[in-house]
Amino acid sequence: MTEPKLKQDPSKLPNPEVLETFVKNKNGRIYQVIPHKTKKGIVLLRINNAYIEKPFVKVKQEIVDGKWSAINEHEYRDWIRKDHEYMVDLSERLVKRVMFSQLLLELDDSFEKDFQDNKHFKNVLERSKKQCERLITSQYDRLYDTDKTYVTNFMNSIDGFITTCSKLGIDDFIHLNETIADYVKNPEKYQAETVELTQLDA
Repeated sequence: MTEPKLKQDPSKLPNPEVLETFVKNKNGRIYQVIPHKTKKGIVLLRINNAYIEKPFVKVKQEIVDGKWSAINEHEYRDWIRKDHEYMVDLSERLVKRVMFSQLLLELDDSFEKDFQDNKHFKNVLERSKKQCERLITSQYDRLYDTDKTYVTNFMNSIDGFITTCSKLGIDDFIHLNETIADYVKNPEKYQAETVELTQLDA
């Protein structure tokens, strides 16, 4: 699908592609204009992960009315940089959420025999499993198929870390936190030690 044409003044921007796909509100917020994949004549105004659905003719009229204006090259580059940083951060958080949900799902499965006579806990586990399954359906498989080695080692490391932490007392966490802080300050000191990764066939 071709990008929508906003018909703004080309003299305001050095890049026609920027002219056709971005608008700036009076409050200074910049939105990317994306054609809707299934609805004819509808566009989505995107900023970060928020989408506003509008008829394209209305957006064009609002440009004429002065509600929207063009952006310059500096604003475009700044928007792209911030958007990229946001999307990378969002993607990383979503990947972590999917992986943690998978770990939680596996842990919940391990509790079924232990609490088979406890109706309350069984109900809690069932609700937890349903929530996790909604999050990881197809997403975890997609991650696993993309990089089996990375996902497996990440899961094993997190599972091992949580298992170790579950054995610690309150006082131990104070020392553990200091050790982790020291690692963050000087990771090379610890990374010099060889770590054996689980290797999987491609």
